[in-house]
Amino acid sequence: MSPERLSAADAAYPPILRTLPGYTPPAELAVLGDTTLLLTPLVGFFCSRRAPGNVILRAYDWAREARDAGVPVIGGFQSPMERECLDFLLRGTQPVVVCPARGIGGMRLPREWRDAIRRGRLLILSPFADRQRRATVALAAERNRFVAALAERVLIAHAAPGGNLMA
Repeated sequence: MSPERLSAADAAYPPILRTLPGYTPPAELAVLGDTTLLLTPLVGFFCSRRAPGNVILRAYDWAREARDAGVPVIGGFQSPMERECLDFLLRGTQPVVVCPARGIGGMRLPREWRDAIRRGRLLILSPFADRQRRATVALAAERNRFVAALAERVLIAHAAPGGNLMA
């Protein structure tokens, strides 16, 4: 599977990115999967790397409830808790949009992701060039702004004081 590129002039480019006040949209996006998933109202999901036990339990509960209710979710799914929630979400039927903090050209995709893409349930979306092969703190911060721009609502399960989500 190789990603396609969408320019800001492309009809499939998310219109909200062009019109959101105070947000400078990327000139191009890399996409792998069905871009019509972006037409659904998405819940942005964020959780810091270090989350206390009670937050972890509530996040698991939320992921199960979101999966069972068919809530479309977007996120970076980079922190351990976010990845665990992604596993729950991929067992459902709702749309899921994964936005890595790197380019997606040449990215190795887990079998579950490939299957979900083939079924039209998963979109992998990146505002970064393929030369960005590793996630960095700066790319993660930019990705988080990108996810928040695309989300209709945002759920922050936990933002550690002084952590990168607070930036």
